[in-house]
Amino acid sequence: MRILLIHNDYARFGGEEVVVALQRRLLEEAGCEVAVMRRSSAELQGWRGQLRGLFSAFYSRSAVREVRRTVRDFRPDAAIVHNLFPLISPAVLPVLRRAGVRVAMTVHNFRLVCPNGLLFNRGRICERCASGWREFNCLLHNCCGSPYKSLGYALHSLWARASGCYVRNVEVFMALSEFQRDKLAEAGLPRGKIVVVPNCLDVNSMPLPSANVARDYVGFVGRLSREKGVDVLFEAVRRLPHIRFRVAGAGDAPDGKPENVELCGFLDRGQLADFYSGASMIAVTSICYETFCLTLIEAMYYGAPTVVPQIGAMPEVVGRGGVFYRAGDAAELAARIETLWRDGALRAQVAKEGRRRILEHYTGQQYVERILHAVDVNK
Repeated sequence: MRILLIHNDYARFGGEEVVVALQRRLLEEAGCEVAVMRRSSAELQGWRGQLRGLFSAFYSRSAVREVRRTVRDFRPDAAIVHNLFPLISPAVLPVLRRAGVRVAMTVHNFRLVCPNGLLFNRGRICERCASGWREFNCLLHNCCGSPYKSLGYALHSLWARASGCYVRNVEVFMALSEFQRDKLAEAGLPRGKIVVVPNCLDVNSMPLPSANVARDYVGFVGRLSREKGVDVLFEAVRRLPHIRFRVAGAGDAPDGKPENVELCGFLDRGQLADFYSGASMIAVTSICYETFCLTLIEAMYYGAPTVVPQIGAMPEVVGRGGVFYRAGDAAELAARIETLWRDGALRAQVAKEGRRRILEHYTGQQYVERILHAVDVNK
């Protein structure tokens, strides 16, 4: 099978770029021929770049030409679309459909029903736009942090809903979780077009820890941003002065960092292997709807039990490989951490369940099988 991957990289390398690279490699290892069409938002600099992105988000003439040329030369059986905004644009979708290419979309976030893609704004869950025809809220509340961006995303989302461009041209939407599928369907996407294809770990290529480790700290992995709940983490940490915490991730930490927190900054894959393997547990503190959260399955693979908020897809992802607390409740988070910290037998049991869950649900082989079933041109 020939498969074309299409992705507009974000200005900063992130989880979606990791998934695109992994998807390509696993499909090639499964015997598929894969071509990749990419653009990068890093091309858009200053106000002129933002203005250019505003217009290209609706129709990119250069992207349409490139897709036509790729379809002619590569002759794909199927295309897997990731992110089209702002330099590729949904204008490429009807080009693919008219050429007889089966179009699937890996849905990394909620942008199909929410202009900023998060269903989150000003520190809380926000579903104003998801109820339909209310995209003006993105501009009214400046959901993207910039009037230019908020206007662009709002207009793009409104146009996509009104034109039906995605629904008409995408044959299957690959959601990352049952939770995400339900949210997309509630907002108007045809449920019959949505399948669940969760992210995976390629267990054959995961880095090995460099040495035996003590598991003598609680870890956190993720962006230091508001929706990731770093404030909640720090509040819980202050209740546990006898426990060492280490935080891996880029961004600016909130003021008032507790003394028992070490900020490790951005870590590469090898360093993360050591980080997970040295952690007694991994705490996740998101207060937004995560669509999947790769941190969870990475932690479970390396034998670290997870402490997980009951929000979004996270309980669904970890199953018995974690313990749960109410999202945003720092006191309950601290209590769960304290319990696991003191109970070695419980930690071992949760870690064992997490490792089992990885092998049963999130391997590369299972991932490829699900994708190939979704893009099967003989359906």
